[in-house]
Amino acid sequence: DKLTFPPDISDVSEAAQDLIAKLVCGKDRRLGQAGIRDLQGHPFFTGINWQHIRECPPPYIPEVTSPTDTSNFDVDDDVLKLADSTVPSSRSAFSGLHLPFVGFTYTSNCSLSDRGCLRDAWGSTSLDNREAEAFEIQIKQLEVDKRELNHRLQESLQKAAVGHSSSGTAKREMEIKSLKEEMQILKTRLAENQLDNDEQVKRKSESENRQLRALEKQLKTLKQEKEEIYKLEAKMEEQALEVAEQSQLRERSEQRRRQLEEELERLKLPQTGADPSSRGPDPSRELAEVEGRALAREEELARQHSAQAAELKVAREQLEESESRQQRLERELVASRERLEKARSERQSEQEELVMELRAAHEQEKNQLREENLRLNVELEPLMEKLDKLQARNKRLEEELQALEGRKETVKQWDTQIAEIIQWVSEEKEARGYLQSLATKMTEELDSLKSISSNAKPVDTHWKVRRLQKLEASAKLELQSALDAEIRAKQSLQEQLNEAKLTNLATEW
Repeated sequence: DKLTFPPDISDVSEAAQDLIAKLVCGKDRRLGQAGIRDLQGHPFFTGINWQHIRECPPPYIPEVTSPTDTSNFDVDDDVLKLADSTVPSSRSAFSGLHLPFVGFTYTSNCSLSDRGCLRDAWGSTSLDNREAEAFEIQIKQLEVDKRELNHRLQESLQKAAVGHSSSGTAKREMEIKSLKEEMQILKTRLAENQLDNDEQVKRKSESENRQLRALEKQLKTLKQEKEEIYKLEAKMEEQALEVAEQSQLRERSEQRRRQLEEELERLKLPQTGADPSSRGPDPSRELAEVEGRALAREEELARQHSAQAAELKVAREQLEESESRQQRLERELVASRERLEKARSERQSEQEELVMELRAAHEQEKNQLREENLRLNVELEPLMEKLDKLQARNKRLEEELQALEGRKETVKQWDTQIAEIIQWVSEEKEARGYLQSLATKMTEELDSLKSISSNAKPVDTHWKVRRLQKLEASAKLELQSALDAEIRAKQSLQEQLNEAKLTNLATEW
């Protein structure tokens, strides 16, 4: 399965042989499986700048003088000579069959080739008038069909425009739009109600918080007053202790005074019968001193006692006032606590009631919205079905409109094809006239050659016979190809007519 070259080949390099062998081998070993890099890396392409290959000069540039220059093609027929007369111009679609360099292989049967058969053309000239009349009738029928298709296209466009601007569709669209607006209004209203409820709850909560802070402030004041009462009680206890100490001190002073009086009495009894000179210090003076000190002490104690009594009285009054104030504050504290508890309970109950009301209202609105949504969905379903139908109808009308546009383009193409067919028929008439004149000329040449052949040498006669046979065969082939082309044109025209009729029938249905 590998291509082998004969060993005597010397004008093909080894790199070229390797490239050819790798291109015609099996697909599992074929060059280029990894992409263009396989080809770029082959030794045959060494020295090529692939990055700037578009800017490089080609290895061979043929010399061409005109678009119909065939000097670079091999010509095998050295005997056949082309006619000097010009071929009539044709404006049909470009097919490439009339090009000279293609004619050697593919256009031997072309009706315009110089190698066609002149006898067939000579025999078929009698049918030109009838075929031309048939073509004219077909052209007229195609024009009538074109006008009818244009008329139907305009009617379909008008129907499509009326369908797009129908009042029923606009009314349904307005209903759908109004339903959507109502749903949006309900959603907005629900959001506003929820926002109002949240604001009310927030305001009530702030008011309750302010009341609670005021009560806490009063409670703090009561606690401070209670601490002051406790301080007064402690101070009163200290003053009571001082009074008790002063009482004890007064009792000790009284006891000392009694002791001094008793001692004074004892001193007075033995001194009544003794000698004044033998007596010691004057006891009366000492007693007077003691009594003075005792009196001073008593006065001091009396002053202290009166001061302590006054202080005790003030302390008792303050204590009574503090106790009354404490009782009043305790009553106020109890009342405040009761009010606080009552406010808390009321606030809690109000919050619970508000929450219940909000929940009930929310559930009610939710149920209403659910029912409204169900009702709207029930009402919306047929509208959506109608909308889908209208959309499908609009889509179908758009498709029909596009199809009509395509048919309009087809009609335009048919107009162009009809014009081309008319042009082709006229050119065909010219070509047939040309072929007829050419056949007449060839017949005259043939007659002249036949008349001359009687006086010519046998070798010249044999050569001329072969020349005539070649010319006759070439003309026969040319005319046969012309006939085949005409038959194909008729068949194509008939197929186009059949398609136009089928399209008209489909449009009517």
